[in-house]
Amino acid sequence: MPKIANVVVTTDFSDLSKSAFAWATRLANAMDAQLHVLTIVAEPALYPTLDMPTIPMPTVDEVVSAAGDKLKVFVRKNIDGLEHSPRAEVRVGHAVEQIVKFAESLDDPIIVMATHGYGAVKHALLGSTSENVLRHAACPVFSVRS
Repeated sequence: MPKIANVVVTTDFSDLSKSAFAWATRLANAMDAQLHVLTIVAEPALYPTLDMPTIPMPTVDEVVSAAGDKLKVFVRKNIDGLEHSPRAEVRVGHAVEQIVKFAESLDDPIIVMATHGYGAVKHALLGSTSENVLRHAACPVFSVRS
């Protein structure tokens, strides 16, 4: 059986993303692997029109700090029964790209993600982060349907 040293579970803080946590925890314990809880935030951006006043925007550091605080609370409330302390990580950028890049930086990873189960029309318009991670990741991706 292939070695799994790192389990990456992603969250967008939704109830749907929690459904992957139990599987990720179980897998990390069974494989004696390190659990990494990952969330991705977009860079703050404003697309003003000419008739719109300037709106102050948070800095990238402020957004990352706020997401990091939220992630710590989210992990504490939603991950239990883990033999090793999980590592929480916030990345900035496009979700698919950052998830794949993070997993590639680890030895022997597996990615665990919840699917949102969009209907056909919404899926066609929005796509699927988990589907695109599955297409681009070099490591196994475990998809949990909520």
